[in-house]
This record gives sequence, C-alpha cells and structure tokens, in this order.
Amino acid sequence: MPETSTQDIHQQHTLELNSPDGLPTITESSVVSPELELFELDTGGPEQTPRKSKFVVNTDNPIRGGTGEIFQAYDSRLDRVVLVKKLFLGEDNEELLREGRNQAKVGGHISAMTFDVQEDSAGNYYLIMEDLSDRYELLHNCRGTMSLADYRSLVIGLTDAIGQIHKHGLLHRDIKPKNIFFTRGAETPKVKVIDFGLAIDVSDANTQLIIGTIDYMAPELLPKPSDAIQTPQYSIQSDIYAMGMTLYDVFMGQTAIQVLLVKDLGEACEKMADKERIGKKVQLIRERAIEFPPEFYGRCDAWEIDPHELRLVFEKVLHKEPKSRYQTIGEFETALQRVLNNHVNNQGLSDGQLRFGFSGKPRVFRPEESTKYLEL
Repeated sequence: MPETSTQDIHQQHTLELNSPDGLPTITESSVVSPELELFELDTGGPEQTPRKSKFVVNTDNPIRGGTGEIFQAYDSRLDRVVLVKKLFLGEDNEELLREGRNQAKVGGHISAMTFDVQEDSAGNYYLIMEDLSDRYELLHNCRGTMSLADYRSLVIGLTDAIGQIHKHGLLHRDIKPKNIFFTRGAETPKVKVIDFGLAIDVSDANTQLIIGTIDYMAPELLPKPSDAIQTPQYSIQSDIYAMGMTLYDVFMGQTAIQVLLVKDLGEACEKMADKERIGKKVQLIRERAIEFPPEFYGRCDAWEIDPHELRLVFEKVLHKEPKSRYQTIGEFETALQRVLNNHVNNQGLSDGQLRFGFSGKPRVFRPEESTKYLEL
C-alpha cells in the first residue's frame, strides 16, 4: 500500500453530488480546511427543483483502517449523523464497492447499516453508512477499563457477530477493537463489527496477499524467514485467533504481542522504526508463546475469577497451531463464559473512565457550529 498521510487525504477533494438524470453523482472540488469539510447534495433532475442537502464532515480523529479512513458527518437534509469512508490514494475503488456489498450482506444487526456507495466524476468511491457513536462506544476506548458484567456481554455479542459473518460465507480478516462498537452498561448490550474492507469469501481464502493488522494476525498468516513465497492460510481459525487476541487486549489493555515486546525491549520498543518493530512482532508471533504479566492476575483478582482457568482459555485460542485452537466459535465462547461465570460476585473494574465516540463524547455536527467550512 502506498504511503499516504492524513493531511494528503484531506487536501484531495470533497464531495458535491449533482443529479442531471435524477441520480446522485459526485464531482471533484478543493478542500480549504483539513479540519472540516462541507458537502452539498443536489438530487433534483433537469426539470426538477434541486433539493439541496449538506454534509458537514468532521475530519478530526477518524477511524483509520487498512484501506481508508472513516469520518463522522452530519446530513442536514435528513437531520442525521452518518459515517463516510474514504479510500486512501492508490486503493482500488472496486474494493470499496465490494466492502459495501459485504457489509450490506451481513445486515444492520451485525454491522453498521450501509446507506449508499457514491462515485464522483474522477471515479472515486465513498461508502456512506450508519453512525454508531451516539449509541455505541468504540471498543478500543474500553480496553483495560471494562467491568466483568460488560465483558461477559461483549463475549456473547462478539462471538455471535463473528459467527453470523461466517454463516454469510465471509472471513473478516481484520477483527480488532478499532473495528468493533459496543454498548457498555446497557440493559441489552449489542456489538457491531465494521470495516469489511479486507473481508473475503471463505472460498477465496487461499491468497498470496498477506494483509491484516499485525498484532491480531495468526502465526500461519505470517512469513517464515526461510520462505521465498508465503501463501497465508486464512480460515475460520485465523478469525477466531483475532477474536481471542481482541478479547485479551480488552481484558489487559494491550495485546499479547505488545506484552512480549515490552518485556524484551522495554521503552526502547517505542523508539524502533516501523519496519523494525513489525519485523520483531512477526518473530514474536511465530516463535513465542503468549505470557501473562502481573497485571493479568490483578485483573482476575478484581473480578474474582480463576486466573489459571482464564490462562488456559487464552493459551488455547491463541495457540500457534490452528488445529490446537478452538475449532468453533461456540466452543471458544462456552469455555470463556464458564470461567467468567465462576465468580463470587460480578463487581468488576471501575467504569469511571467510560468514554464515548471515536475519542470522546460524540456531538452532532451542524453547519452553523462550524467556524471553518467549504460550501459548494
């Protein structure tokens, strides 16, 4: 993937949707502010009175994925907040269309509802979908702060969501806290999985392209030093591994690979170049078993659950060999819930650090609130 900075993306173009034939299209325009963009939608045909709709897009603190970024936007015409995904420069637009179709396939009860995929005059695609931040919290913001009751609900919701994705014949391939929204503290907690940019059909799992987020990738997906050509073996087991690493991350506040990296290198790991750090992580994932620092036992004590039993569950789901892991999501959920249910009470960690939205409490964006915007 070509190196592309956030600033580069902000300076490329915004959207103006015109409809000479009654259908929305997108035309290119310059962006004057990297902080805020204003989109204007015209859905009127040649003989119709144009009906204007403006989108104010907050470009601060996006969710950055493997192929693009997701921003929050306000649709003035329908008086709603939506999410807009923009691809990085150089990415294939057809991939975004495929992502929208996959997300629509699994449905709004598992993922964000897909509203539309728009194309501009230059052939760039934009995915417009349901905003989740007013009702859901990004799971990345919950790491290390979740109560036992909410963690149990997360396990139920996440295993069900990933199981439904698999039933639709898809492998997600990028399961991680930044791609999951969760209703913490709700009477009926829900989980929604986003970013299907890397999802593929189960039948297409044999590919020569190694892709994903390194901290959550299973060992069989990563190249061995002796391999001239590596064919990653994506499977249900590699998704289960990523789900296990996600739940370890939420429990500990860091991934198991980060635990090993800090143990080996200490503060020096923060000063490593990206390429060097990735190479070290690949080595750790392939060669080292996961470890459990003192913080792990402290969290188990806070929840009054058996640390030995929880260790066994994480060691199995994160095993180096796929055949030695849990073979089904149901098997993994049953084992983990058995440990979480075996406690004296359900008083867990404090939720005092509860946060909402992408990086703070969400707000609805209105044009009149903006001090910097572009009107087309």
